[in-house]
Amino acid sequence: MSPAVFIILTGILVTIALAVLAVRKTRSSVVRVALALLLLGPILFCVFGFVATFEPMEPSTQWTFRLIYGGVGAGLSITSLALLVRRPSNSVSAENH
Repeated sequence: MSPAVFIILTGILVTIALAVLAVRKTRSSVVRVALALLLLGPILFCVFGFVATFEPMEPSTQWTFRLIYGGVGAGLSITSLALLVRRPSNSVSAENH
């Protein structure tokens, strides 16, 4: 894979993560679960890419790809988990008035 293609794919994955963070404030559980599942594809892509770096290649290239795939995959995984964690409601109870 050429470096240009890899940079484009990384940009797409980061854009997806930023889009998910932008809509994270939604209260709909269905939308949050759907977005978390949408991230599953890119996460698996990063896992496959990380595992592929264990094939024989130049060590500096190998570590570069491991860091990129690992970093993007970890970031997407954290984003997906953050979507699935239920946040407490911000509503104010009647006792506080």
